[in-house]
Amino acid sequence: MMAKSKIALLSKTKIANITHNYGLDKLEQFTAIEQGRQSSNYLIKTKNGKFLMKPFNETMINSAKLEYILGLYKFLCENGIKTSYPIKNKHKEFVYVNGRAKIAILTFVEGAGASKQNLNLLKMCGSQLGKIDRVLLRAPFLGFKFDGGPIEFVEKMMKKHPINDDVVNNEFSMLKRKFMSLKSNKLSISIIHGDPKLSAFIFKKGRFNGVIDFGAARKDYTLMDPAFLIFRLKLYEKKNLPKLHAFVSAYSKSCGLNDKEIKLLPIFVRAANLVEFYFNYYALCEDPKKLNANRRATKKSVEFKSFIKNFDDRIVTRSIKSALRKNTLHVYVGGPSGSGKTTLARFFAKRGINAVDGDLKIGKWLTRSGRKIYSPSNIGKNINKWASERNLRWVCDEQKVKALLKSHKGMQLYLFGGPRPKNLDDFDRILYLKVNKSILLNRILKRLNDKNSYHKNGESEKQRREILDGLNKKYNDAKRSGYELVDGSGSTGQIYKRIMRLLDRR
Repeated sequence: MMAKSKIALLSKTKIANITHNYGLDKLEQFTAIEQGRQSSNYLIKTKNGKFLMKPFNETMINSAKLEYILGLYKFLCENGIKTSYPIKNKHKEFVYVNGRAKIAILTFVEGAGASKQNLNLLKMCGSQLGKIDRVLLRAPFLGFKFDGGPIEFVEKMMKKHPINDDVVNNEFSMLKRKFMSLKSNKLSISIIHGDPKLSAFIFKKGRFNGVIDFGAARKDYTLMDPAFLIFRLKLYEKKNLPKLHAFVSAYSKSCGLNDKEIKLLPIFVRAANLVEFYFNYYALCEDPKKLNANRRATKKSVEFKSFIKNFDDRIVTRSIKSALRKNTLHVYVGGPSGSGKTTLARFFAKRGINAVDGDLKIGKWLTRSGRKIYSPSNIGKNINKWASERNLRWVCDEQKVKALLKSHKGMQLYLFGGPRPKNLDDFDRILYLKVNKSILLNRILKRLNDKNSYHKNGESEKQRREILDGLNKKYNDAKRSGYELVDGSGSTGQIYKRIMRLLDRR
């Protein structure tokens, strides 16, 4: 499974001979690029342009697999995927044999791998990986067998190098049972990228320029590709759920898989964690004296157990299901003060749904003359008193709304409350929480004692009258304005279910 040693660096003369064999003009420049455990790649420059020379160690990959991988690059390019294109040599072959090494030359994808995560980057990665997997669903297998998927892969390693660790063995047993029950679901099996990571997505001058590193391509469950990326980028963590939402939403639109299948992603993410750990443990057992293998295995052991401890199937599943609600992307939820908008925003966010509290994101204070004024950073719950003393108006910052919707283009977003935006037509659905006077009053009084509340609106009798008076008229006006009324009574969980049922009806 691991090479005994790397291929020795090639001399300039040897590289020049190889490029000549491929019909390329005189070698002008070459640079060795360290690439993992197998060998060093070379960036070579000739008058024909830039190319990537890839030596392959025969102990790592057999001739049939190598020919298939290079053919796969060609297949992807011919089907609209931006990646390296393999070049044939003078003998009309992809591979040049150099001792125990086999060498291939491919076109060079210029740019650098993605590094920092943000929502737009993850949307792009999801969309591109989805396109790749959709194309690979049509890729010929050419005799490659399906070995049963990730669990069977781990089981083979376990038979040779078992581990005395209850956490690992229990996770394996649980996943084996899960995957046995999944086999009746007719899951998609195809050639997959096999090793998706952020650095495989190449950018040039801020624009996507291609995907690389198909060396681990194999026949497997299609869902293993997105599962590996979700696992490696830790998109399953609570703080990263908006990123998970962005990635899955983009992937689902371009991958060619149905929603029922994509909803099974959490179990595949768990499988990716097990594969990543056991592959490195196996490598250590094969060569225990190798320092790098020891370090990797130790690191993966810590990451594996941290994942088991922190991974919450329910929250990840909810976030994925939310991302698959394709027909409704941007939802505005209004309602009178005290109707529970802030509580709902927190409730939605905990379920991995992109939810924003409007009071915190889209509001601004204006003087009567229209001048914007900022509240003190330490004002806390006294903000209403501070604003009243200065005769300030709390209005919607329309530019912030536009920026918020733009940053969530193609993604689901729930905006709860805040000063009402002028152009509600920018939202796919607008909802209004309807609550009777007694419940509303109880919630206002409860909010005044809530440590998590950031204001005291309704503290005075006058403020409470302003909120409660003419409540039915407010509801009727909201309905005439195009809002869909939602029963806001009951628990937060009950209101959440009512909103989801309402959105699913159209």
